[in-house]
Amino acid sequence: MQKAVELGKCGAKKVGRFDLEGNLLQIYSSASAAARDIGILPSSMRNIINYRNGKRGNEVFKYLDEGSSTNRDN
Repeated sequence: MQKAVELGKCGAKKVGRFDLEGNLLQIYSSASAAARDIGILPSSMRNIINYRNGKRGNEVFKYLDEGSSTNRDN
């Protein structure tokens, strides 16, 4: 199981952290990793992304498309 998590084969989607102008600040391997970095629960991060248009303060969090390093259009 640990190896599958490291390889990203458990269905984890990459998450991008953007400023309000749409500039990419950071890429996380999953919503859980982004949540750990900013000090909130993983479920709270998923709620921010899915139900609050990704906005948290002066930042926006979005799931990134596979095969793309950024997803500034969504």
